Amino acid sequence: MRMSRGWIVVAWPCLVACGAVEASDDDEDSDVEASDDADSAGDADAGPEVDTATDADAGADADLPDEAAAEAGEDTDPDADVAEATTAECGNGRVEAPDEECDDGNAVSGDGCEDDCTFSCHEAADCADDGNQCTTEVCAAVTGGRACGHDFNTLPCDDADPCTTGDRCAAGACAGSLLPSWYPDADGDRYGDPEVSVCAAVAPSGYVGNALDCCDLDNQVRPDQTAWFDAASATCTAATGEAFWDYNCSGLVEPRDTVCGACVSSGTACTTAPSGWAPAADGTCVVECGADASWISSCRRDASSCLPNVMTVRQRCH
Repeated sequence: MRMSRGWIVVAWPCLVACGAVEASDDDEDSDVEASDDADSAGDADAGPEVDTATDADAGADADLPDEAAAEAGEDTDPDADVAEATTAECGNGRVEAPDEECDDGNAVSGDGCEDDCTFSCHEAADCADDGNQCTTEVCAAVTGGRACGHDFNTLPCDDADPCTTGDRCAAGACAGSLLPSWYPDADGDRYGDPEVSVCAAVAPSGYVGNALDCCDLDNQVRPDQTAWFDAASATCTAATGEAFWDYNCSGLVEPRDTVCGACVSSGTACTTAPSGWAPAADGTCVVECGADASWISSCRRDASSCLPNVMTVRQRCH
């Protein structure tokens, strides 16, 4: 026997009892192992072990309302972020189909893309008529998208001018070929009155193709007149309200005689140089149309003088 840390230790030779104790312990260990093996076999036969408490908790979580799940930080709609990310943003300068037809950044007006990122038109029927019969409305592709335009056409048209024929559109305008103009010849002198005209493919009866007459009431008044007259045209004077002397339609009143007459003595000779109007006291020789005045027709010798032979003459004009 010996003392160790307050315990009394007795050393005895190993007796049978020790083996019994050890055998007993071994039996207990064997029983425990056998029991564990049996439990394992039973568990294997019974199927997988289920943690009912955990499953219950999971079920409870599954039953949480969306609001609670949201509060817990859970995403109830996983597609929401995708949808939000793909939603078109009009005005960012990128065409994001299918919500946008165009996107010009809303920085340019009239380029075919509206502020809502749709085309300004889709077909010609969307375009307003500009009122021009020589243009055709079109919806055409342009830089920003599609916009209305007006293309020239070559269709038949009406230019509202009765003196044209074959009207047709060209370069956005309606125009036709001019018909000839005809003028009445009331006095039958082959010259027409410029104050009146008609247009037609052929001349109407009593009309001519020129407008050169200056008074269509007197056939002596016409552009080719070469005669001189000592009286104004009565009919044309009545029509105009003033003495009418322009028989040749020159636009001027032209007197026939404008020179002064004179007699020249040379030695014993007495000559007329030339015949003409006898000069007035101031030395001029101006005589109005239709007026009577002295005319030196010739000269004669009288003693030592050279004298004119004078006659009365009326001034003629045309």
